[in-house]
Parts: sequence; C-alpha cells; structure tokens
Amino acid sequence: MITIAGALALAAHTPTIADVKALVSAELKDPRSAQFSGIKLRKNGETGKVDHFCGYVNAKNSYGGYAGKSYFIGDFEGKIVILDPDLSEPNLC
Repeated sequence: MITIAGALALAAHTPTIADVKALVSAELKDPRSAQFSGIKLRKNGETGKVDHFCGYVNAKNSYGGYAGKSYFIGDFEGKIVILDPDLSEPNLC
C-alpha cells in the first residue's frame, strides 16, 4: 500500500494545500470534520522546493465535539506533529 506521502514522492509534483489537508486529516479521529486555517507551505532554503508545512486544524474528538484549534507542523514524508489545543500558539513555521 502506498501512503499519501509515498504517492507525493512518486508523483514528484509541487505539493499543494490540498496535499497538506489530506496528510493532516489522515492523523485525525474524524478526518471529515477537519476545519483548517492558516496553512503555510515552506521551502527548503537549499533546494528551493516546498518540503514542509504548518497551520491550524480543529476537528471532532472521540466524544463528538470539536477539540479546539490545534497547531500542526510536518513534512511531505509523513512526519506530522499536531499539538494539544491547550498549548499556547507556537511560532515554529
């Protein structure tokens, strides 16, 4: 089975915000409930290619309620971190 990240690498295209939404949604308990904001695509300083991203997501938790706006950061190789909504807004990206 090819993961979304693997498919991106195979396709060798410039990543899009839709790609970010798909990758982050795959990490959520209720992917279809995801509400995104502030998504940024970032370029590698050496290669000039888009290789990482950050933004905010709010999605339903296992109780069926929205958890709150959570900051996320990741890359297109499948490394994604979604922070707890109770943490202060980081400036990582």
